[in-house]
Order: sequence, then structure tokens, then C-alpha cells
Amino acid sequence: MKNNIELGAFVLLIVGTLGLLVNEFIFDWGPPAALTFAVLNVVGWKSATNNPPIRRRKYCESTQRT
Repeated sequence: MKNNIELGAFVLLIVGTLGLLVNEFIFDWGPPAALTFAVLNVVGWKSATNNPPIRRRKYCESTQRT
């Protein structure tokens, strides 16, 4: 599940960045396209940076049986 979220975040970053570059240098789609790709970039960036790593429980020595 976590890998799918990370993959989706990077796909959004790539699509947003490429869209902004294509809009700027190849086509002139205008401000709505630029805003759309910028939003995709922001959403992808936030998704990529707000996923804390999964924390595993540390083994508690006080629960060991002797």
C-alpha cells in the first residue's frame, strides 16, 4: 500500500513537471493548463514528503521469559 502511494506521488510529480515544461516551451495552452500542472506538482510533492516511514515496534526486553 505504501509503495503505491509513493509511486503515485512520483507519477504526479513527473506529470506536473513535464506538463509545465511542455506548456511553456512547446504548446501555449495558457494559464489554466499551467495552474493544473502546478497543482499536480504540489499534490505530488506533498504526497511524497508526508508519508512517514512505517515504524516497527521495538522488542521490549521486559517481556522476555527467562
